[in-house]
Amino acid sequence: MDIAELKAELETLHSASFGWALSCCRRDRGEAEDVLQTVYLKILEGKARFRGEAAFKTWLFGDSQDRCG
Repeated sequence: MDIAELKAELETLHSASFGWALSCCRRDRGEAEDVLQTVYLKILEGKARFRGEAAFKTWLFGDSQDRCG
């Protein structure tokens, strides 16, 4: 997936991603925002790579869940 495709996927899934992060972060809005920012930057900087082993949404939500405290 190239950077344009990644950005498009992140934009498409943002609302659902934020809801998931909010749920995982015990409804702490600030923590959920921080988690998503960290995850998005990691993806866009190439530090996390989507290998297609699961759906993009599943992969994204899993990474977000791993970062919630």
